[in-house]
Amino acid sequence: MAKIVGKGRKTWKDGSVMTYTITDDGVLTISGTLPLEDYVDIRSKAPFRHLVIEDGVKFIGRKNFSYWEEIEELTLPPSVKILRIRAFEKCTNLKCVHFSEGLETIGKEAFYECKSLEKVMFPKSLQKISQFSFFCCDSLKKVKIPGSVKVIEYKAFAGCHNLSEVVLSSGLENISDEAFKWCNALEKINFPKTLNRIGKYAFSQSDKMKDIVLPNKNISLGFEAFGADEGDTVTGEDGNQYNFWISNVKTNVNTVSIAPANGNLVNGEVVVPEKVVYKGKEYQVTEIAPQAFSEIKELKSVQLPDSIVKIEEYAFRKCVELKVAKLGKSLRQICEQAFDGCKELEAVDLGPSIEHIGMEAFSECGRLKELHFPDTLTTLGCRALEYTPVLDDRKGAVYLDHVLCGYNGYIPPHSWLEVREGTTVIAERAFTEVSNIEAVIFPNTMKHIGYCAFTECRDLKHIKLPKSLVDIGSDAFSYTSICEVVAPWKKPIEIDYHSFPPSAVIYIPVGSMEAYSGAKYWKDYKLIEK
Repeated sequence: MAKIVGKGRKTWKDGSVMTYTITDDGVLTISGTLPLEDYVDIRSKAPFRHLVIEDGVKFIGRKNFSYWEEIEELTLPPSVKILRIRAFEKCTNLKCVHFSEGLETIGKEAFYECKSLEKVMFPKSLQKISQFSFFCCDSLKKVKIPGSVKVIEYKAFAGCHNLSEVVLSSGLENISDEAFKWCNALEKINFPKTLNRIGKYAFSQSDKMKDIVLPNKNISLGFEAFGADEGDTVTGEDGNQYNFWISNVKTNVNTVSIAPANGNLVNGEVVVPEKVVYKGKEYQVTEIAPQAFSEIKELKSVQLPDSIVKIEEYAFRKCVELKVAKLGKSLRQICEQAFDGCKELEAVDLGPSIEHIGMEAFSECGRLKELHFPDTLTTLGCRALEYTPVLDDRKGAVYLDHVLCGYNGYIPPHSWLEVREGTTVIAERAFTEVSNIEAVIFPNTMKHIGYCAFTECRDLKHIKLPKSLVDIGSDAFSYTSICEVVAPWKKPIEIDYHSFPPSAVIYIPVGSMEAYSGAKYWKDYKLIEK
């Protein structure tokens, strides 16, 4: 039996109390509570190599064990739900981690530059792999992502140069920007059918990858998702020369981005070509590249072909003479600040397929008085129409077709807001910090409540959520006075981080406790069947 050769106790100002023992076989065991934000210093000369966190510890705090070069092996108990930011950052000799079922979140930079880490086996309870979690873990060779993880966040595994095997499970929806960038040993991945997005540069400079088959043609692929683009120049029917880039040439799904060559135009009337030919093969143009036409002062009108599905960020930003934009029948996404500062823009035809309009997409378009949203629109981003007549010339609740965009004017104390029938979308930040609204009643047509839609409405106490609702964005009702929420769905809908105040009680249908207590973010609240 191992003999104790070192022991101690440590307390912190936040009330955390930790005890530890070290045995002669090099095992350091920690129990009690750890501080949210403080480095853990073990004042003992006894050597150790294996860190064991005892059951009962609920989280590993910010930087608790960063730069602990002594650790070679780590064992976490079922009680640990969260590894906070930089929990084990630069533990350069850490080779093996034993996760337990119960862990839900691996925080930002949790194992950042743990260069000796060779293999990890994630529990089925894991829900979140945060930004830079395993960044530059040079020795990591294999990972299997459980289906409980919906998103692999920005640069989570970037720089893992020896990572040769990645197993993705059904349930994964989003591989974020640069998630596996610089994974030089990675050759092949089977992508699940649930995947709907691979971000820009996600597998960039992972040069050994080949024979990539994507599960469906509607998957959203970011710029250079699988490495450097190939491209050439083409002359359009309007006489303008365009540079085009074919992204993801290694896959069965291609995206073609386009921009004017050298930022020059023959004239101000632009008609973007629908197809290009490269190496004898014809491709449809599907995207307007980031910043493609940004600040081109002579641009007066633009017509996009029906093949375009996405306008990237800043694409037409500060085109100060642009007056008319016809955006095609297939356009689904307009990204951040795409038309920001187009001061002369008067007419925009969004087409029948638009789903997402990003943050500040049409901000400061000072002549834009009218805009029509098709029924397909589900997201109107923060300040998308800020400083435009579309919003500023209207008083009271501002509706554009089926979208409630915000409110202009004074709201009397103790007011109730009854959203009009037919409304399906509440825009992001539509009512942020609006005073005097005590209750909101949504119609049975409502489907999407956007990010921060009612955050910091301090007077808001009551909401009635309809069965028609599909999702609620992060912080939609945070920092309000809401104490109780009635969830009318037997199967929980999708909500995001802090959709309601943390102290809110959620009343759910009888017989649905198992579904809600296992559902992401719902299980963080007090749930009562009623």
